[in-house]
Amino acid sequence: MKIVLIILAVLVLAGVGVACRKAQSSIPPVASKYHPGQVWNFKTPRDQPDAKLTILLVESYPKIGTVVHVAVSGVHLPRDNTTVPHMPFAESAIDQSVTALVLESGPVPDFHEGYAEWQRAKGGVFTISVADGLEAARKGLEQRPK
Repeated sequence: MKIVLIILAVLVLAGVGVACRKAQSSIPPVASKYHPGQVWNFKTPRDQPDAKLTILLVESYPKIGTVVHVAVSGVHLPRDNTTVPHMPFAESAIDQSVTALVLESGPVPDFHEGYAEWQRAKGGVFTISVADGLEAARKGLEQRPK
């Protein structure tokens, strides 16, 4: 799991050819239809039909707007990874990805290690779909030496 966190931090920092905006300083959470603990279906990659996303945290940043932090479960990624514990997305990317609310309120998985790494690295925010973000994570895992 730690490998996934590191790879995602590197992917977000490097941009890996995906649209990405830098987060600056955070201000208090904002009004959003997304709330921690929600579980959503989303437009999944064809090879990940059982994937779901869980909302971890919703924040607002002056220069980039609302950021929705998610965990993605039910995936099959290299090195037997079945969960991506933390991915930061622009709210507009989540809006374009989600299809149906599965659960209004559930447990929030522990994401603090990945979130702290993202903050330390002053990481970016995915502005692409969640499916495309998963593809970037998959490619990063495949390219990483074993």
